[in-house]
Amino acid sequence: MIFHTVLFNFVEDVTSENVQGLEDALRADVANFPQVTFYACGPDLGVSVGSDQFAIVAGAETAEDLEHYLNDPGHKAIAADWKHLVATRHAVEFESKKYLND
Repeated sequence: MIFHTVLFNFVEDVTSENVQGLEDALRADVANFPQVTFYACGPDLGVSVGSDQFAIVAGAETAEDLEHYLNDPGHKAIAADWKHLVATRHAVEFESKKYLND
């Protein structure tokens, strides 16, 4: 499976309502893409000091399926609409062939 992982830190004046709105928009958008077979997102729980504030993990069987989602105009529009709330963004795509308990 190919995973796309994104970590955000927000600007100082972001509200919990802003964060929930972003999460809601992302979850509604990904529902339009059956190619994305794994999806998780949400704010940091504060378990580890120094963690980023929000994470997204999307998974698909092929890089092409993941690219279809990432390059979709609707997905790009969400990124553009919410960009003003993001102070830092880090992303990585990777392949995982083995899962725990396999």
